[in-house]
Amino acid sequence: MKLAELLVHKKDLEAAFAQLTMRLQSGAHKYEGEEEIDNIKVTIDQIFQMSEDLKQIRLMINALNFKTTVNNENSLQYLIFSRDTAKQLFASFTQFANNLEARQQRWNETEKKLIRTYDVHEARKMRDKYAEEWRNLDLLIQQTNWAVEVPMKQSESKASSEGEPLTT
Repeated sequence: MKLAELLVHKKDLEAAFAQLTMRLQSGAHKYEGEEEIDNIKVTIDQIFQMSEDLKQIRLMINALNFKTTVNNENSLQYLIFSRDTAKQLFASFTQFANNLEARQQRWNETEKKLIRTYDVHEARKMRDKYAEEWRNLDLLIQQTNWAVEVPMKQSESKASSEGEPLTT
């Protein structure tokens, strides 16, 4: 199994966990004399089991991210942090550039004129720089996710091939 496949499996489990949580909430009350729609105790047991499965998968993913070195330089986790930082800077400079580009409406000559405090073109350059960095890091991370094999024990390889949750 590739790391990317494990990430997809984690996302599927998170979606199933969210559905179980909704079932739990909807089963919190019933009208007097009505049958329960779901057995709430079974749902609670399923939530506990799924949360444990998710914890184990997250631990496995984080361990792989720290252990995996990309281009003999940085760990995959470092690249993920760098990508998230570039994404954050992109968002910040996008808002800044948009704010700088905004036109002031002056209704008469007595109103004070707004003056830009920074060059719009420089703000756009910074936005574009971090957009490119974000895209490049994201591409490198995705390529790495599809190249990294998840080390599995014999019992886990059988479970994963049958579509069951992985546990360690």
